[in-house]
Amino acid sequence: MTGVQTCALPISRVRQEAEILLPVPDGSAIRNFDFDGTGAQPSAQLLNAKEAREIYDRIVAQMKDPALLEFAGCNLIRSSVFPVEPNSTMRVTLTYEHLCAYESGRIEYMLPRTENIAYRVPLTLTATLRSRHPISTAYSPSHALETARVSGNEIKVSIAKSAATEPSAFKLYFLPETNGVSATFFACPSDRTTGGHFLIVAGLPSVPESAAQRRELIIVIDKSGSMGGEKMEQAREAARQVIEGLMPGERFNIIAFSNTVERFSAAPVEKNTETIKSARNYIASIQASGGTNIYDALEAALEQPVAPGFLSMVFFLTDGQPTVGQTQEHSIRERTKTNNPSERRVFTFGVGFDVNAPLLDAIASDTRASSTYVLPNENVEAKVGNAFKKLKGPTLINPSIRFVDSNGNEQPGIAIDILPSRLPDLFDGDQLIVMGRYVSGSNGLTAILSGNYLGVKREFKFSFSMNQANLKNAFVSRLWASRKIGELTDEIRRMGATTKPNNVTDPKLKELIDSIVALSTEYGILTEYTAFLAREGTNLNDAVNVAAVATDNYVRTAQAKRDGIGAVNQSLNIVASKSQINDNRRNGYYDDSMNRVEIANVQQIGNRAFFQRNGQWIDSRAFNSKNGTETTDSVTPDETVVVGTESYRALVEKLAASNIEGMTSLTGEIIVVIDGKTICVKPLKTEPAE
Repeated sequence: MTGVQTCALPISRVRQEAEILLPVPDGSAIRNFDFDGTGAQPSAQLLNAKEAREIYDRIVAQMKDPALLEFAGCNLIRSSVFPVEPNSTMRVTLTYEHLCAYESGRIEYMLPRTENIAYRVPLTLTATLRSRHPISTAYSPSHALETARVSGNEIKVSIAKSAATEPSAFKLYFLPETNGVSATFFACPSDRTTGGHFLIVAGLPSVPESAAQRRELIIVIDKSGSMGGEKMEQAREAARQVIEGLMPGERFNIIAFSNTVERFSAAPVEKNTETIKSARNYIASIQASGGTNIYDALEAALEQPVAPGFLSMVFFLTDGQPTVGQTQEHSIRERTKTNNPSERRVFTFGVGFDVNAPLLDAIASDTRASSTYVLPNENVEAKVGNAFKKLKGPTLINPSIRFVDSNGNEQPGIAIDILPSRLPDLFDGDQLIVMGRYVSGSNGLTAILSGNYLGVKREFKFSFSMNQANLKNAFVSRLWASRKIGELTDEIRRMGATTKPNNVTDPKLKELIDSIVALSTEYGILTEYTAFLAREGTNLNDAVNVAAVATDNYVRTAQAKRDGIGAVNQSLNIVASKSQINDNRRNGYYDDSMNRVEIANVQQIGNRAFFQRNGQWIDSRAFNSKNGTETTDSVTPDETVVVGTESYRALVEKLAASNIEGMTSLTGEIIVVIDGKTICVKPLKTEPAE
């Protein structure tokens, strides 16, 4: 891979010499180095990791930039530029080549970058991936990607604008295509208990639309009085757009509901010139009036027979809560969950904030679908259309995964806590990401992925070795923990449909919250319910009080708020957590006013979490909450190490071995637990100039 990096040297009032230090992956080679200033053409020198470390140590000893040691282990390109004239900007462009590694069925690329969440310099990166063999999929655990397929052998990827300032090294993996489904495997061993976490990425080939399974779509439109005006016109246009977007021979029906339920046809019809014309006329006739009979509308959509060989989907569009007929949230949810004989996928669309968000989420989740929310001032037609485009070309339907031994016999207990617990359908261009925990003693995992592949029942077998399991894959544990927290939170929220208000003594609730708090503290993954853990004054050594505050937050919000803006924001946060595939290092979430919130005083480094307290960054492992109700969260270290000393250099070696050398990017005192010892790392105090 060829990398091009451009930087602008800063403006100063005096002539300066600029020293450039650029950490690069192992195996890099300089191809070109250009600058647009005056003076002699600078040269660039490539240093190996050992030489780079000597440079870093020298700089740290001079107290210029101790954070450079987070790149210990990387090669380094070093150069200097002189002169940089006063009040001028100089642009430097470096081109280097890097031979990407191929292992475990994937090709890897990594670009070093600081892990400190305070660093907000945007990173713009575009990569063109070309291969002699077809490319199955591309994946980054560090940054959200925008992907465009040029051909079967070429993909263009770029960092999404929303992820431009994300901290940590940029990691990119892409999979060559195999017969049908391609897969790769990442594993991170636990350094505290036995076993560890794993993550499987699977990609499907792009297939012709003619080969994909056909769809049967039922679009259900709420025509209650509150849907009048612009919302109804957008809903009508969305219905027209979606139905006309079906392939010839695919099937559809339209249901409109308010107090009562109306059908375009008694059963789904095939898309052709005649039915499309009739559908346009029917859609134009839909007018808003009356109440909201969600139960009967769902029943009408689910009871229709499905033609053999079709994947049946429902687009359920509503802007309100059930007010007519059966109105109990639990009863409506159970109707969808237990009486859906054709296994229709119900994709829900909540328009505005006056919807029962937990109900719409549950209906979608229980039927292998997803929920979407159209916020005020957003376009209904655009949101529905974007969701429909993602459901192009059903490729792998009703997928499931099981883990077996070398003879194909199931191995209970070898892989546990699999997320998602039920795999989603996969459409053209989709990738499947499965996470879980593996038990100790596993030399590897053999997985069998089965499902309806392009209309035919198929199985795909993958054997994964644990040889590459290491702490460099700490993102696996973080992503699993985030998804687990999302699943547990969703379970607490569902309980709110039937649990008596303020029932804080429910043993099931206690068990769920204890698990969430433990994961949140260990990995530094916080949500709107647990953000208080980051707050100065929260005593992480006081387990009893922490649990009480968390319980109060979950009961007041997750369980009590069923509608309104304070319910919709929770749905967006929970769905993001349950489906997370990229790191969320700043713990971003939407608050109950739909403002984006980030947490600045919790830092995820490797498989550790550091909480800022009284100017110190404290490793969560240093807190001893198991003792119950300690009065302070102060930590007494076993040893003190000063930055720049020989003891500090030895400590950095241990940090690198545990994949937490990024800790050195934090400012101020740091308390870390290494080899069972609690160590306080103090900055070197320099004498003031005379």
